[in-house]
Amino acid sequence: MINLINILNEVFPVRGYYRPESSFHTISEWEAISKEFLALQSQGYDVRGGQISNNDQLIELVNKYFGYQLYSETELFSQLTKKMVLDFIEDFVNHRVWSLKDEFEKYIVNFDNDKIAFFYSRGALEPYILLDEQFTEDTYGSNDIQVVSYHYTTEEGYKNIVDSISQGIHIPISTFTTQFKEFFKPESNILLKLKGDLVAAFQSDVKSITTDKGHKAANLFRFSFPDNENNLCRNWIECQQNKTYLWNEIIMKPTEILDGKRVNQSLPKLDENYPPYKADMILKTRYKASDVWTNDPKLAVKKGYLEGNTKKPDPKKGTGKKPKGSDRRLYTDENPKDTVRIKFKTAQDIKNTLAKKSFKAKPHARKSQVINLIHQRVRAAYGKAKDPEVKSRLKRALNYIEKRKEASKKKTKILNKETSNPQSGKAVPYGSGYGQVKKEGTCGYNKDVKTNKTLNAPGKLNEKCWKGYTQKGFKKMFGKRYPNCVKK
Repeated sequence: MINLINILNEVFPVRGYYRPESSFHTISEWEAISKEFLALQSQGYDVRGGQISNNDQLIELVNKYFGYQLYSETELFSQLTKKMVLDFIEDFVNHRVWSLKDEFEKYIVNFDNDKIAFFYSRGALEPYILLDEQFTEDTYGSNDIQVVSYHYTTEEGYKNIVDSISQGIHIPISTFTTQFKEFFKPESNILLKLKGDLVAAFQSDVKSITTDKGHKAANLFRFSFPDNENNLCRNWIECQQNKTYLWNEIIMKPTEILDGKRVNQSLPKLDENYPPYKADMILKTRYKASDVWTNDPKLAVKKGYLEGNTKKPDPKKGTGKKPKGSDRRLYTDENPKDTVRIKFKTAQDIKNTLAKKSFKAKPHARKSQVINLIHQRVRAAYGKAKDPEVKSRLKRALNYIEKRKEASKKKTKILNKETSNPQSGKAVPYGSGYGQVKKEGTCGYNKDVKTNKTLNAPGKLNEKCWKGYTQKGFKKMFGKRYPNCVKK
C-alpha cells in the first residue's frame, strides 16, 4: 500500500465524453417534470413499450429532458438502445423519482440544493450528482480549501496540465492520497504532486464524469460504503480508510504542480516542440450545450478544437458516398447526370419525387439511397418543427416515406435471394457484381474456351456478369473454374 498522507490532488486531461450540464436538475424540478409526463399519461400519451405516443407535448418533453440519452448516448454506446431509454423514462416518472430523496438524502448535506442527471454506465442509466460550487459550499463550507494530492498521467497529459495552469484555467480532476492497488494504465507513467482547491473527497472512487461546463459529477450509487458508512468524506484529511482496497478519489482544481517524476526516469522538460494545450478554447467550445443535438464529441475534433486534429481533404472526384470526416452531405454524388432532385415538404411532394423518370430509371441500389435520404431529412425536419400544422404535415410525409423505405428493404431482400455467389453457392449482397442464376446453356460461356467442354455439369449453377461488370477470363477455386467478373 502507498499511503500519501501529506499530499492531495492529481490532474490529468479529461478522457471520454463530456455530458451536457443542461441535463442536471434539482429533485424538486425532476418531480415537477415527472408530473408533466403523468398528466399526459392520464390522457393516454406515454412511452410504454418503447414507443413515444404521437403527441407534440410528449415528444417535446422527451427531447428536452432525455434527448441526450435517447439520441446521443445510444449512438455512443452500442449496448444502450432507445427502448432502454424509453423504458427508463416510464419507470422513472412513475416510481423512481419519488424515492430518490429517501434513497440518497442521507449521504448529502443539502440534497434539495443539488442537481441530478442520469447517464449510461455499465449497462444502465444511473444517477449522477453535479459537483459544482454549490455542492462544495454545502459540504465543506467553502470553495477555497487547499489540498495536495497525487495524479498519474501521460507525458502529453502532463504538458496539458502545465499549460492549463499557466493560462489560469483550473479544471477539476480526480486525484488520490491513498492507493492500495497499482494504477491500471501503463501509459500513465508520470506521477505528479499537485496543489489546488478541493471540490469533493471520497473514500473510494466514484466513477466521476465531466460536464461540458467543466464541472465534475459523481455516480450516486457509489456514495454507499462498507459497514453502512458514507463514501463522501466531510473532512478530506481523514479520507484514507479505504475498505474497498482500491484507492480514494480527491476531486480538486489544480493550481500548482509541486513535484513530479516519471517511473524510473526524470520528468521531461517542456519546450517549444510541444504545442500548447488549447484549454481556453476547450472551455469555450465544449459542445456549447444549447441543446442536446450539439453535444457531439466528434464535432469538436472535426472543427479543430482539439490539438492534433489532422482532417483529410475531400477527394477531388467523389464516389457517391460521404468520405469519412467530410463536410459533404450524406449520399453526395458529384455526377450531375445521376442527380435526383427531391422535395419533401408534404407527402405529395415525396410521391411526385418518386414518380419522376429520373428516379424510376435508376437501379434499385440508387433508389434505396434516395429513399433513405428523403427519410432522414423528413425525420430531422419533423423533430425540429414547432408549429402544430407544420408538424402534422411533416408527420404524414414521414409516415409515407417510412412505408416506402420498408418496401425498398423487402425488395432488397428478394434481390439478395435471387443472386448467387459462384464461389460458395450462397446468396450474396445485391450489387456484388454477380448476376441472376441461370440454367445451363443460357449464359454463353459455360464451356472451356480451350477444350470446348462444359465447365459445370447439368443442374449446376452458371452465372453471368451484371450490367457494369465484364468477364475477363476465368478463375479457379475449389477445383473448379468460374468466370472472373470485374468492373468495366
